[in-house]
Amino acid sequence: MKLVPMEIGQQFLMQKENKKIGENEISIHEFENGYSFNNNLKSIFYKKSFFTKKNVRKELESINLFNNKISFVSFNPQSDFIPVNFFDENSQESSIKMNLSEDYKFKTFFDIINSKDIVNLYRLKENGIFKKGYSINEISIVSHYKTIILNTLININKQGYKKNIVYVNLQKNSFDIFYFIENKFNLSNSFIINNTEDFLYYFFYFAEQFNLNSESFSIVFLGKYNFFENHYIGIRDFQTDISFLSNPTNNEEYINNHPAPFLANIFC
Repeated sequence: MKLVPMEIGQQFLMQKENKKIGENEISIHEFENGYSFNNNLKSIFYKKSFFTKKNVRKELESINLFNNKISFVSFNPQSDFIPVNFFDENSQESSIKMNLSEDYKFKTFFDIINSKDIVNLYRLKENGIFKKGYSINEISIVSHYKTIILNTLININKQGYKKNIVYVNLQKNSFDIFYFIENKFNLSNSFIINNTEDFLYYFFYFAEQFNLNSESFSIVFLGKYNFFENHYIGIRDFQTDISFLSNPTNNEEYINNHPAPFLANIFC
């Protein structure tokens, strides 16, 4: 894929598209504090307290949830990327039970990355989806947001970049780093943030831990959004080799209402 220059000193890259939400499809995205319901036109966010009501099933019917094809994407940053050679599907449950709360029944899921050499292992509360109104077992397509991102990044043409590339996925209360060395995925990490200062602190902490100076790596942001402009400005004071993946959508109904705008209109 070609690099398309859009601004001096910056570039916008076209990534291989994930499947976007179509008609009669709803993608449910679960966050720590709520759920984002996304159809082919807009995104609506509901706090988890909404689903404690006794008539939750009726309210879910009002948004036509039960007459559409449903996908579910977990935005819990806790997941484990494991080399496929070390992954045993039969022992995955026993390997994680020690760290789980007894208050919920958990179900383990895994996604095989498109490159076939990495597995993303994650857990969902089997009896925690929408409380009394809906169950994870009623959803046929389940994935994790880091799987979707990594599949996107692996397919991007990295020609013209330094051997170290740091991809940054900004969310409204957190951000993720995906670190590539010589075109190979190395690691991912996530950080909770409240403001630009938090973002810069954790970003430079990461750079220091891996001995990355401004000349040794490229930074690629996943999308470019006005409400993150101070984050971009803060990074430019340290690094001029900055690029942006093109926004999957410019629909304001998605961007403004979704906690993770780069993935707002993705159907896994």
